[in-house]
Amino acid sequence: MEEILKRAIKEVKDIEIDENTNLLEELDSVGVLELILELENQLQSKYNRYIQVANEFSMDKEQSPFTSYKKLLKYLEDLTDEN
Repeated sequence: MEEILKRAIKEVKDIEIDENTNLLEELDSVGVLELILELENQLQSKYNRYIQVANEFSMDKEQSPFTSYKKLLKYLEDLTDEN
């Protein structure tokens, strides 16, 4: 999963990331949207089904997993286990 996330981020914007990187601060709104679409495309390619990344929880400013790379990675791992 980490490889998918790193590749998706690099497709959107070539930035240095660590586990605390806040993607909402590093990317503008279009960049966040592009990252979501890129993640959904890569997850669909890997799992052969659509996995929705964006929802009310993931876009909630206070709870969003996009506030750190580590949280987003965990969120994606949880999504793929649930689906």
